[in-house]
Parts: sequence; structure tokens; C-alpha cells
Amino acid sequence: MDTMLNGFIQNATTIQKSLFLMVCGVLFVFMVQVVFYLTVKLWPRKK
Repeated sequence: MDTMLNGFIQNATTIQKSLFLMVCGVLFVFMVQVVFYLTVKLWPRKK
């Protein structure tokens, strides 16, 4: 997996690299938002 990713990075054009980075960034932000949402929703409510 590591060699495949390194090969892609070395042989990819600038457009391909930027699209890959954008997709990874969007997925990371989405995952952080899901974790935050679940934390807020599942937080025990103290009365």
C-alpha cells in the first residue's frame, strides 16, 4: 500500500495530486464533524 501510494504521488500530475488532497481533506473534515455530532448527541445530560 505504501509503495503504491508513493508511486502515485511521484507519477501524478499536479491536478491529480490536488484532487487527491481535496478528497482526503473533505473526508477528514466530515469524519471530525460526525465525531463532534455524536459527542454532542450522546453526551449525558445532567439535570
